[in-house]
Amino acid sequence: MVSFFKNMFAPQSTLADFWRKAKKGLASTYKSLSTAQAWRNRWAVLKAAGRTCITVAFWKEKWDDIKAGTRQSQRNFKPALKTLFSFKTRKDRRLWYYSFIIFGAGVAIALVVYFIAPFYGVNQSLKDKLYVAQVPASNIVIAAIDDATLDEYGDIGTWSRELHGQAIQNMKDARAQIVGYDILFGNSWTGDGVLKAQMDAAGNVMLGNFGVINDANKYKNVDGVLEFEDVITPLDSLASSSIAIGHANVLVDNDNNVRKLPLKIREKGSTTEYLAFSVAMLEAARVIQDISDIRLDGEGYMYINYIGQRSAFTSVPYMDIIEGTFDASLLENKIVIVGVTTSTDAAVEIDILDTPFGRMPGVLVHANAMDTVLRGNYLTVVGSWSNLLVILSSAFLCGILLPRISIKKGSLLTVVLIGAFIAIIAISSGKGYILDPMYLPLAVLILFTCVIIIKISMERADQRQVTGLFGKYVSPKVAQAIIGMADRDVLGLSGENRAVTVFFADLRGFTSLSSGLEPPQVVELLNRCFEVMIDRIQANDGMINKFVGDNVMAIWNAPQDQQDHEYLAVKTAIECQQGMDEVNAQFTKVGPLQWGIGINTGIATAGSIGGRGRLEYTVIGDTVNMASRFCGGAPGAKIWVGFDTYERVKDKIVATPLEPQSFKGKDKPIVVYDVESIV
Repeated sequence: MVSFFKNMFAPQSTLADFWRKAKKGLASTYKSLSTAQAWRNRWAVLKAAGRTCITVAFWKEKWDDIKAGTRQSQRNFKPALKTLFSFKTRKDRRLWYYSFIIFGAGVAIALVVYFIAPFYGVNQSLKDKLYVAQVPASNIVIAAIDDATLDEYGDIGTWSRELHGQAIQNMKDARAQIVGYDILFGNSWTGDGVLKAQMDAAGNVMLGNFGVINDANKYKNVDGVLEFEDVITPLDSLASSSIAIGHANVLVDNDNNVRKLPLKIREKGSTTEYLAFSVAMLEAARVIQDISDIRLDGEGYMYINYIGQRSAFTSVPYMDIIEGTFDASLLENKIVIVGVTTSTDAAVEIDILDTPFGRMPGVLVHANAMDTVLRGNYLTVVGSWSNLLVILSSAFLCGILLPRISIKKGSLLTVVLIGAFIAIIAISSGKGYILDPMYLPLAVLILFTCVIIIKISMERADQRQVTGLFGKYVSPKVAQAIIGMADRDVLGLSGENRAVTVFFADLRGFTSLSSGLEPPQVVELLNRCFEVMIDRIQANDGMINKFVGDNVMAIWNAPQDQQDHEYLAVKTAIECQQGMDEVNAQFTKVGPLQWGIGINTGIATAGSIGGRGRLEYTVIGDTVNMASRFCGGAPGAKIWVGFDTYERVKDKIVATPLEPQSFKGKDKPIVVYDVESIV
């Protein structure tokens, strides 16, 4: 072991040479441990040796990066979960409120699907599309009582049973493995003796019975066995010659389609149970040994995996079998099912059933059931409980994710989820598991629709909130920033100290200039001057705080943080002064109108101030007072800024320091700066 590590740290001419020696060293190390150490220690030593190899091969940095990333992921996982399940901020509480709405919608959908099953027929039709045409087992043959046979011999109920006896003899001569009759022989009829004799001679004929279903004869499921009030059985003399008795009952769904059959039935009050016709034939022929291998649902029913259209199975006309004019090789060692395949005779119309592959004679339904068992190609239809759980899980996932992402990303997630469901449904159907193809995607789609409605409601609520708090005094860009702050509970409406830049502007000489104007003209002139101011302030992301007569107050860096807020305020002031040229050109009779503007930067208290029903977001403090004083001292068409403002924008403007000015509330004169232009 020591020699291995010495060898590893020896100088290497090439990386390939290093790995060659590393491989050799590891092999010798493992060999030496095979007898000296227990198995549980080998892996630890090998990991240590491998780590050494990686280190020497100059992968140490990458290795550490991987480990650091893993540790970082572990460190970030718990805080991420903590953030996800937080209820601290307004946004958190609102998102969870909407999440619970989505959960509730999911629960409602799940309950509706479970108890009501809307669009049942549509869902079943979509399920039927999942059946894929297949090649049937080659040893199943249909002895078809077709139109030609009925034309030759008439209504099947009028036949002498000697015809069946003759057919049995011919099938025996053709060495059929077993013959099953999907025909009821419940009463005495001409030729019974011949039929019985031929059945005894063949020793491989099976007859069927049938549990009667009508308004007077109900059935119930007792521990997976259907119990009927009345079961029509073969004539006793014929039943004694049958190698087994199998029931011909199938189950019809609410949309009148046959998709499954009961494995066992019995007559009420009897302990004798009858296997399904197809299964009984296979058991009698000893093709299957243990019926417990048959996959059933929770009620004891077997779903039929239909192979395709009615022409999929090999078929021999029964008339040819009776007359002995058929190809005997078609029946040799085959399982033969005798039944009516015509749909034209009113007497046998009752045995035509609706299936996922269209209308089909009952004998073909039994043939499909037999093929399902022979090939072990069973189906499992996922039940309502599974749908319930999947829908609830989807509701939980959608409730967590969809409110927290954009509609665009939510649309993508919805498409991905629905696509995943469709893919799972398609893959599962290929493996014999049939899922509801409609309810799961539809549930996700409904949940996403709920999310869209919720998001629209959220946006409208946000707009109402911003409109109520800030009215028309902020630009759309600032409004969006304020909405985001409100969501994060960092808007500071209850009061906070923050750095702000405060802007005051007063229209010099407006009172005297407008004294000779009519009131409508005064309002028009004042509004025109304010339009210049409002447009410039909002264009530079400022918040107009208030109008007092011909005075305007605006704020930057409140309620949201803004970079270069000092510069934005000064830039606005210069643009406002320039904009007054248009106003003066329009109102030449009034005389030149000019703004006196004061700007100051510093700490102020910001928050909603006022009484119940009359709150206003504003800033107060010495910084605000000094901005107002600067405005009052600035002559028309001048912009005065304080020292703190000037220091932050001095590289971007041209300004002249003025002689120290005395202002109310200040013991010493203060230096202010007269802004001339932007660099």
